[in-house]
Amino acid sequence: SDILLSIIIPVYNEERRLPNTLEEVFTFLSTQPYQAEVIVVDNASQDRTLEVAQQFTKTQPLLTVLHIPQKGKGIAVKQGMLAARGRYRFMCDA
Repeated sequence: SDILLSIIIPVYNEERRLPNTLEEVFTFLSTQPYQAEVIVVDNASQDRTLEVAQQFTKTQPLLTVLHIPQKGKGIAVKQGMLAARGRYRFMCDA
């Protein structure tokens, strides 16, 4: 894989914050000279977080959205890290 950086964002009930977070992340990545990917891991959200994240995949080819039915940030981070293809993996909150 030519992906240098994977950004993993575990989310739980972040429908309001997620759009701004993703806009900022993609704005930053658009100015970088390396290949990157963003992985949003929905962690059993009770709101529209999963739907909001999936909407971004229509315009952001670098975005992957995973849904983990179990609660717990640790499992979400683990699944995101395992799915990541980048040489470097960075986790950030929404």
